[in-house]
Amino acid sequence: MTLVNCKVGFRGIIKDILNVENNLHLLENGFTPDTEVEIISKSTLGSPIGIQLRGTIIALRKEEAECILV
Repeated sequence: MTLVNCKVGFRGIIKDILNVENNLHLLENGFTPDTEVEIISKSTLGSPIGIQLRGTIIALRKEEAECILV
């Protein structure tokens, strides 16, 4: 399942990042396997998605969140 499929309040562990070559910025921002994430908010249109990661809240586009497997 990807972060896009999860509801607000979901907590999970990142299992993998899809298409790493085009999403290196996700790794650089701390979205690495075995890291706990929590969905804090979602826009009514699905983008952006507010995600808490390592004590920081980061907003991701829907296309970016589709690449994060939990």
